[in-house]
Amino acid sequence: MSDLQRSSQEEALVDIVESIVSKQNSVGYFINAEVEKIQSFSDQSDTSLDEIIDFHTEVASNIKNTMKLQMLLQFKLEEILEKKNWISQKAGETKAKKSKVLIDLLEAVIFVESVIENFLQIELKVRKKVVQKYNFLPNKVNDFMRIMDLIINNGKRIQKELEFEIKMLENYL
Repeated sequence: MSDLQRSSQEEALVDIVESIVSKQNSVGYFINAEVEKIQSFSDQSDTSLDEIIDFHTEVASNIKNTMKLQMLLQFKLEEILEKKNWISQKAGETKAKKSKVLIDLLEAVIFVESVIENFLQIELKVRKKVVQKYNFLPNKVNDFMRIMDLIINNGKRIQKELEFEIKMLENYL
């Protein structure tokens, strides 16, 4: 393989990792928007438990889809980092680009991790508030709790994926 081909492949891999950085940042901004939406919704005092359940069903779906995207991004990153062209440590511009893009990715993943942590804290507060307010409707509260458990469990799964990704990136830096 010629040096030109190797360089082009290495640059293409850097470009792909840069796109993962962009997607990670987008995930963080999306989850942050969900947090703002949850806070705004929970500040409304005239919502029924059915409306709260419907709202959080949508949140559960969004977090589930976010978890799937997070897993795909992680699998793609693992695949790239295992490639011979990524592992080669030739000095020069490409090596510097690789280091920079990995640092950018690490920062993006840490950003998403902090947003997820905030998301989980908000959801736990909402759960407590709703259970206290509607404790006289045990069947509906149970429905709400099942949805909240899905949300919180998926949020925790995302956290675990992010923690793994941080460790993986630290090993390459």
